[in-house]
Amino acid sequence: MAAGVKGRRRMRTALSAAALLLALLAAPIAATAQGVAPSHSHGDMSALPPPGAVLSTPAYEAATEKMHTAMMAQRFTGQADADFAAGMLPHHQGAIDMAAVELHYGTDPGMRALAQGIVAAQQKEIGQLQAWLAAHPAGGEAASPATAAFAVAVAKMHRAMDVPITGNADRDFAQAMLPHHQGAIDMAGVELRAGTDPGMRALAQGIVAAQQKEIGQLQAWLAAHPAKDAPQ
Repeated sequence: MAAGVKGRRRMRTALSAAALLLALLAAPIAATAQGVAPSHSHGDMSALPPPGAVLSTPAYEAATEKMHTAMMAQRFTGQADADFAAGMLPHHQGAIDMAAVELHYGTDPGMRALAQGIVAAQQKEIGQLQAWLAAHPAGGEAASPATAAFAVAVAKMHRAMDVPITGNADRDFAQAMLPHHQGAIDMAGVELRAGTDPGMRALAQGIVAAQQKEIGQLQAWLAAHPAKDAPQ
């Protein structure tokens, strides 16, 4: 019994540390993507573990749990455009958070380059989504066929992302981003079927095109790097 309690305490401590690490990793990356020079003081970042440390596992877990919690807490309005915009905000932030882990712990040039591209593209789209939501206040909660379709897409993504983490930062990033990107494509598909706003529909079309391309890159990388051969 005592061993079980100690084990749970260690797990809570590790996840808390991972959440703090995630915040430290994401802040300078977000600043760079927004064109702000990140601080190079050694106050916080000097405390980070070196690349390749085992904390890549709880850091990825913290990133996905943060995203899942935020997406499951969404209150649907029944308006496809508004629900798409609101749902894509935490979804995109999840990609940025996972990319931050890859950029700190990953060593593969291809995966690191992909992570950098994801940060830049999805930071830009977060700005577009926030601006659109500010200009289009939504009403109260309501249900619609689009609401149900969004919920199905989100639940499907959450299930698909529940895969074993290997401890290899590059491989774990690639494996997690596949269902994550497919989730974005599925949500964009709902928007394209039910949404009417030209701006949101154009954003959805761009998401489908970009993330289908990146899915191809991720699949090719995983095929070329079997688990036993993936960079350590």
